[in-house]
Amino acid sequence: MAREAEVWTWTVTRILGAVAFLMMLSLLGAHVQAALACSISDIQIKQANLVHRGSGGQFSTVVGELINGCSEATSVQLHITLWNAGRVIATSEPWPAGTHNIQPHSLYAFTVNAAEDGGSSDSMQVEAIDVRQW
Repeated sequence: MAREAEVWTWTVTRILGAVAFLMMLSLLGAHVQAALACSISDIQIKQANLVHRGSGGQFSTVVGELINGCSEATSVQLHITLWNAGRVIATSEPWPAGTHNIQPHSLYAFTVNAAEDGGSSDSMQVEAIDVRQW
């Protein structure tokens, strides 16, 4: 009977040790994954210029560059706000690379249509609002 209790204790101890080891591996994996995950703060808008196009300048386009500071290829969504005399006149939320991922730690030049505003916008703001892998 004492031998059976000893075997049972040894078995339970091994099982609990294996469970604890697997939990530690799971936590370590989640920590590593979180460290590798890309976030909006990893994206930098290096420059962005407002360009009016069309025969009457009726289309506002943003031409610029962004840097994907992520450790993995990622797509970026922008939020563009156009103003005229301090009033918001248009917004858009394009994905400059479409459904393509931008290579990690690289510069990406983009041109996106911002609005059909008759060329009345006099200032703009461009910011990254989302990242996604396609």
